[in-house]
Amino acid sequence: MSAEKVKKEAARWLAQAKEDFVVAELLGRESKFAQSCFYSQQSAEKALKGLWYYHDCEPWGHSVCRLIEEFEKEPLHTTLMQLHEETQLLDRFYIPTRYPNGLPELIPQDAYNKTDAKAGLSASKKIIDFVVTEIEK
Repeated sequence: MSAEKVKKEAARWLAQAKEDFVVAELLGRESKFAQSCFYSQQSAEKALKGLWYYHDCEPWGHSVCRLIEEFEKEPLHTTLMQLHEETQLLDRFYIPTRYPNGLPELIPQDAYNKTDAKAGLSASKKIIDFVVTEIEK
């Protein structure tokens, strides 16, 4: 892919990541904590995919842990691994926040709370900020 196309695709993914983050914030303010957690995961996933595209790589999957673990460009991979705890948290928000059979005996609206939503937003913000800094170097 040309350098121009790489930057454009990265910018598209990052723009959607930022939009998903805003949605996560709005949902958290409305006490829709499970949905806020899910959108926090989505915003981090899309930001990391934008980073992959920026480096002319092809991302695959939905695990934010995998997106940093499998990123092969050094020294960036080593730096990304400093966000591993954040990605572990966010991966736990991918499926159980959406499906009534994702957790035993509970539905998402009863399983997630304000603390979870705040943690998801914090983790996602760290990842987005990192990607923004890397892309805008």
